[in-house]
Amino acid sequence: MAELPTDGGSEGIWAALYNAYLLVHHNADGTHKAIFGTRGAKTNGTMTTPVQVSEDSDVTIEIANSNATPETVSIFSDSGSNPTTLICRAWVKGATCEVQSTTISVKKDEYFKVTRSGANASFDYSIMPHAF
Repeated sequence: MAELPTDGGSEGIWAALYNAYLLVHHNADGTHKAIFGTRGAKTNGTMTTPVQVSEDSDVTIEIANSNATPETVSIFSDSGSNPTTLICRAWVKGATCEVQSTTISVKKDEYFKVTRSGANASFDYSIMPHAF
């Protein structure tokens, strides 16, 4: 873990400490690391490929259903490449453009996937790494 230099205690190693601290949020070339999360494409249906997260993260899934038929959307997450542990199940009412969302925590290197009971609900997701 990076640490900040301390007054009087970091003499001779200040630059190394500061560089280690900067490398938490920056690449070696000085550009920012992609720590601000990613967003998945809107999907009309079941995710064909589960998504793996690279660090402990919060995953927010947004669900919409504009068809008259209600649907159930299920969210799974675990360490397997095809997760089967049910984390959340949401009933999405039909004939509305309301967007419903839920957020789950996913551990580093775990996967998550979203399935639906019918053919009408659409969803997308965003991944936000936990704070350092």
